[in-house]
Amino acid sequence: NKKNLSLSAKMGLGFAVPLMMIAAIVTAIFVVADGVRKNATLAKENAVFAETAQQMQLDVVQVQQWLTNVSATHSQDGFDEAEKSYQAFLSGLTKFRAMSEAENDSAALQTVEKLKSAFANYYEAGKTMANAYIEGGSEAGNKLMDEFDKTAARLSDTLEPFVKSQENELADDMVSIVSSKGLLRT
Repeated sequence: NKKNLSLSAKMGLGFAVPLMMIAAIVTAIFVVADGVRKNATLAKENAVFAETAQQMQLDVVQVQQWLTNVSATHSQDGFDEAEKSYQAFLSGLTKFRAMSEAENDSAALQTVEKLKSAFANYYEAGKTMANAYIEGGSEAGNKLMDEFDKTAARLSDTLEPFVKSQENELADDMVSIVSSKGLLRT
């Protein structure tokens, strides 16, 4: 009963209720801010992986361009550059393998292995085709072009969704950050 409370008790209660509300608000702010921090950290990591996936996609294109150049010019010079792009792709896969192992993600590890195999087949088919152009001319190289195109399609079927999934993870992180920021502002 409020009438039976002393003046000092009423004053203490008058200050205690707003202080408890302020404490609850401050706690909520810290919780939301910590969520924003965690989402930002995750987004930073996912940005690196999205960029790595995009670079791997570019490495595939560069392998094709260098081997096509070898095929067209009958010059050995492009093989070294194609090898550099091949190694860069494998370096990117190594990063994804390490992340997948750290997260104990067996599905991601299978995708990494599938990409490694598809890219190795693509690279070997491209080198075989380029060598055929050098050694046997257009007639010999053209016979192998279809196989190279098929390996490129198989690689693309695995690589495209992989790159898209990395980009989607980053986009989802950004949406979470913006949503948390709005909640924090509120």
